[in-house]
Amino acid sequence: MKTLKYKSLVMLMAFIAFVSIIGAGFAAWIITAPANEEAPGSITVEQVTIRDLGMTVEFKDLNENEEADDNVIHFGASSKGDSWLTNDLAAESLKATLVIKVQNIELLEKVEFNVTSEKGGKVTIGETVYEGYQGAYELGYVAALPTLPTLTDANFQQVADADYYVCEVEVEFTWGTAFGGLNPMNYYAEKEYTNNAEQAFTQLDNLYKLLSGDTQLNGNTDNAATYNISVTATLVK
Repeated sequence: MKTLKYKSLVMLMAFIAFVSIIGAGFAAWIITAPANEEAPGSITVEQVTIRDLGMTVEFKDLNENEEADDNVIHFGASSKGDSWLTNDLAAESLKATLVIKVQNIELLEKVEFNVTSEKGGKVTIGETVYEGYQGAYELGYVAALPTLPTLTDANFQQVADADYYVCEVEVEFTWGTAFGGLNPMNYYAEKEYTNNAEQAFTQLDNLYKLLSGDTQLNGNTDNAATYNISVTATLVK
């Protein structure tokens, strides 16, 4: 017990994100042509437990009253419907919620998070090779991976008639600067087809390849980008 008080305990959770991303004229997004393939996406995580601290981390229970599940990430359609750029599959859902529960709150000094990404496809533009989520970020298609706040015991609330404290943390993905931080449907809504369709196709096709890993456009998403969130709980000294 004493040794645990002097070291950090680390829990690693693998978020497998087969992202419902865009492939103009191929996946979810359409430019004057129907989609013929889908890259379904979700984020999953195994529940993990630290003994002594009594800490668990898991996704928030699904809420049937919400249109999007809390454990699913979709870079999909917005509510904007009147445009030459549309998406007939999943609606945009870029948030997930982690629920952190601690029984022995007096032992907790802080909880820290780190979000990373692995795998994904490659796109070559000129002499530069872009890969996975990082490549999509460098091209401005998506924003940087989420940064989550450090928690202390003050962030936790005791649950009535329960022996634990709880804190919810929102994980939010966002679109990048290439689309002005907007969903592409919104970004291109006021732009003319003639001057923008080719650019939109290139951007969305690249983004689909980078995140789905389906660089050959054959529906194989085995190398889809994955997201990892490491949760580090530090005990009081």
